[in-house]
Amino acid sequence: STTLPVILLGYACVITGMLAAVRRLPDQRLGRRLALPMRYMPVLFVALLVTPFNRGTLLNWTHMTVGVTLAITQGLVTAWLCSVLPAGRVLASAGLELVGGAICAMSLPDASFNFLLQGEVLFNLGFCLCLIAVVHAAATALPSTVAVAFHET
Repeated sequence: STTLPVILLGYACVITGMLAAVRRLPDQRLGRRLALPMRYMPVLFVALLVTPFNRGTLLNWTHMTVGVTLAITQGLVTAWLCSVLPAGRVLASAGLELVGGAICAMSLPDASFNFLLQGEVLFNLGFCLCLIAVVHAAATALPSTVAVAFHET
């Protein structure tokens, strides 16, 4: 099956992106606020890999709990980023993440709507694009603009 290599590549990209993004934020306050979630989310991605959902009830529930925790964390980070920097690219990326999340939510309880992997790809792509947009906006903005955007005085 080609699913595992796709997942491994996707997770590697997301983990690398998150760790790189948190190091590239020029604004100290923004970097401090994102440091914890951006460092523990990669651990959750690894936990998803070591808890295969198809190896028994315990691993299935662990996998789902870790996955939902990760998705909620990513969603909260995105919502916060949208609130402090509501630029068009940030909001568009959040919209893609939301569409992916909706596809995932519809796929979980209904086996006839089997698009969970595609939804996860869209969700994580939206999250990564949101991080890229925020890092780019913070890196190219004037220091006073960054301070205003992130409520610093």
